[in-house]
Amino acid sequence: PRTACQRGDPAAAPGCIRGMMIICSKERDESLALRDTADRANNLNVRDSEERPMLKKIVKAVGVIIISLVLLVGAGYGALRLSDGPVEFFPWFTISLGGPFRSGELAPSPSNWEFLRDREEIEIQTLDPVTSRTVWVPVVDGQLFIVSGYMNSTIGHLWKQWPSYLAKDNRIRIRVDDRIYEQRLRRITEGPITAEVMSEVARKYFGAPPGVNPQAGAGVSNGSVWLFEVIDG
Repeated sequence: PRTACQRGDPAAAPGCIRGMMIICSKERDESLALRDTADRANNLNVRDSEERPMLKKIVKAVGVIIISLVLLVGAGYGALRLSDGPVEFFPWFTISLGGPFRSGELAPSPSNWEFLRDREEIEIQTLDPVTSRTVWVPVVDGQLFIVSGYMNSTIGHLWKQWPSYLAKDNRIRIRVDDRIYEQRLRRITEGPITAEVMSEVARKYFGAPPGVNPQAGAGVSNGSVWLFEVIDG
């Protein structure tokens, strides 16, 4: 059966009009919602099309920067490897990496290294691979030692690679005042001498009072410090 509105009943006219207004309002709201959704999608597409070229430019610029840095570091490393020993830019700042010694005269090994007791650093060169660097030099009872710290740390593994070279070839060259001494390094991991040497390191480089600290050799025992005795080649 038809509704009163469909029959055209005058008494139902007000209700019919209100119903039609409600239906029209809903249809209008739905239309506006659809239009708003379409506008948002269009705006997102426009924004994506604008941001995509910019993102490509940023990625390209970052790639160029990274490649440039790699080439710069490689060129710098190559230049250091060609230098005559470690490169010194300023008297107080020595890059601890360089090429083989190209100057200096061979000299016989001294029987006593006491003349280096107050020397802050010396230059040493490994033979396989052929690189050079500066190192600290504690002297105990006329005997020369070389220490390398941070060996258990990530920084040490990246920065201090030369001690691992000695497992294959422990020969080194020491250059002091244009005199070159051909020596070998023997690693020490235990014994009373570890405390003696590390106590001298503490005195010489960190201002500790003279005397042997029995606990000073703990770093050598646990491997965080590699201690080498310089012996005749």
